[in-house]
Amino acid sequence: MARVVRRAARGVRKGAKKTLTPARAAQIQRWQMLGAAARRGQKKAQKQANRNVGAKNRKEVVSTYASAAKWGVQKLILPTSLVTPAIPGYQPGDRTRATPKRKRR
Repeated sequence: MARVVRRAARGVRKGAKKTLTPARAAQIQRWQMLGAAARRGQKKAQKQANRNVGAKNRKEVVSTYASAAKWGVQKLILPTSLVTPAIPGYQPGDRTRATPKRKRR
């Protein structure tokens, strides 16, 4: 019991003094510089990836022609083929099944 009283009477103990030594300051600065370099490298990588995508898109022109052809089929050919048969004498939906459906057991 006496030990507890003495401990309480001593008050709050402080830790070691926070003095910044030159070596510690140099270490912190190295960490800061490393972090800045890493952030710069990240930005450079993002820019380079963006440039690569742009260059790839400039080379691949076939996809734009394909999408234009797809648009033409969707907007021009398909609607007319639904109204008039693409194959004369045949309308979509006229097809009959060759084999009868099986009954489920």
